[in-house]
Amino acid sequence: MTYQKTNRKGILLCLLDIITMGIFFVFYMKEVREEIGSFGKKKGMPYWVAYLLGLITFLIVPLVWFSNRADAIREKAEELNLDIKKTSFDHAYLWSFFGAFIIVGPFIATKRFFDTLNAVEKALNEPVEELPSPAEEEKPEEEETDTIKEITNKEKAGETPSVPKPERDPRIPKVSFDPKYAGVGAKTWTVKVDGRVHFFYRQSEAIAFAQRVAREHGVNVVVKGKKD
Repeated sequence: MTYQKTNRKGILLCLLDIITMGIFFVFYMKEVREEIGSFGKKKGMPYWVAYLLGLITFLIVPLVWFSNRADAIREKAEELNLDIKKTSFDHAYLWSFFGAFIIVGPFIATKRFFDTLNAVEKALNEPVEELPSPAEEEKPEEEETDTIKEITNKEKAGETPSVPKPERDPRIPKVSFDPKYAGVGAKTWTVKVDGRVHFFYRQSEAIAFAQRVAREHGVNVVVKGKKD
């Protein structure tokens, strides 16, 4: 999925929502909910339902809806290893509720909500390329000679020669499909790097994360498994 709107202005959107007494977000959040649902765990209820419930709950339900979506964005940003400002359920809720008493609170919450959403969608829009596995490092001449002699001796003895595999650089991100996590809505793609394992829902997300890490270390990416 390609995200078209990655430059949303949170302060302007918040101002429009306040001017229209919340009606603006009833229509605008439909698209935002679909986008967050495309990379998050679940979409949640439609915003217009939350808005109607807010009329009898003193706006608590739409505030919780907004905070839950903020937390879904935060989770994806962390998976993509993005350097972002604070975005979470607590941050969105506290700034929107208690920050309203100093007027600027909802503007801060909405700005950071859309700033983080913009960053996540820009990262997911990055072109994905399946990079070749890095070439094996050349061994010193003496080691190569020793290996050739060992293989020759084993061949003479009638044994099947075995060549030791070079150790893989732990900084090289390895993207692979893990069938034991397979299932609807499950994180079946993994990226192994620096002794840690990161989990993703889609291959494209895993490769995008791996490419950013690889650029930091100046290495390539190893991709194994099926396509999306």
